[in-house]
Amino acid sequence: MSNRPSAFTTQRLLQILAALPSVSAYVVGYSGGADSTALLHALSVVRSQLGVSLTAVHINHGLHGDAGLWQAHCEQFCERCHVPLVSLDINPDNRSGKGLEAAARQLRYTAIEGQVPVGAGLLTAHHADDQAETLLLNLMRGSGVDGLAAMPDSRPFGRGLLQRPLLEFQGSALRAYLQKHGVEWVEDPSNQHIEHDRNFVRHEVIPLLETRWPEIGKRLLLTRRAMSGARYLLEGLADEYLARHLAHPQVLQITSQAGTDPELFKLIVRRWLKISSTPSMPVYRLESLFEQVCHAKAGHNVSIEWGNCLLRYYRCQLWLLPNGVIPACQARKWPTGNTSVDLGGDIGSSNSHPSFRTTGPSGSRSATGAYSAMR
Repeated sequence: MSNRPSAFTTQRLLQILAALPSVSAYVVGYSGGADSTALLHALSVVRSQLGVSLTAVHINHGLHGDAGLWQAHCEQFCERCHVPLVSLDINPDNRSGKGLEAAARQLRYTAIEGQVPVGAGLLTAHHADDQAETLLLNLMRGSGVDGLAAMPDSRPFGRGLLQRPLLEFQGSALRAYLQKHGVEWVEDPSNQHIEHDRNFVRHEVIPLLETRWPEIGKRLLLTRRAMSGARYLLEGLADEYLARHLAHPQVLQITSQAGTDPELFKLIVRRWLKISSTPSMPVYRLESLFEQVCHAKAGHNVSIEWGNCLLRYYRCQLWLLPNGVIPACQARKWPTGNTSVDLGGDIGSSNSHPSFRTTGPSGSRSATGAYSAMR
């Protein structure tokens, strides 16, 4: 392996964008830092070859005294490059208890999501060094295959896609591009504060590892590539199960195999939550859910809550309630002579039965199959 980084060029950027899923427009997340400046400048140079419109969005976190100056710099740069820019203000705090950095990231993506039109691509400037840092951070958090696969080059985001076209380039290659073209950027001094986990990994951990293993960055990326392959295979396995046993987007049939195999159970539930755009469940809660499902007797109700979400297990089915609330259905008249009645909306139908003694997962009485017949 060579330590020489791949050179960042506009031609190579165009090739990478062509290989990513096509989008209707490009929106660049632009902070004014070196990485996003290199991306935006290169895109502006080849704008006529993109085939879609190009805009930028800047988030002013208001956490530094120079935040206003950085925003002004971004506005002036975009004006020189003839790229429309939207600047948005956010006010992060630590009320969630997850840290100011995490709160700012969440608010940033929420704000940007509103600027991404249907079918458009949000381009971010994450690069190879960021990938290596993310892998190490996820390793320290005890992540599985998903976490060790780090950041994908493209994923759903709001009404469009989030795409990362710089993942094959190191940060030094992006700075070399800027220096070659005489382009200035801003430096956020908080990037040097090692109380932030990522900065600690960047400035303390990786340099120390490099003294022993000079090619540590490339070694980590090889691990990431292997984990990406494993994730692809596992997601395929989970998707096959979901295709056969997902009776409704919020109702999953648990077979005897899945109900007794902890790894298969955790795999399909994690995948189901992911494609449902539901926050991931903490590992310990997912393991607790499996144990309860594994030992549940017929008719027993099992439920697990995390955040505002709720999963209930009833009659070999898992019921996903993203807001923790069981949807109510309006009262319906049972037409004379009919064997079933449509409950309306996306709830399903209720089938007739000699007795109405069945209790649904909400604890309310219903005809047999009333809730399990969701379509």
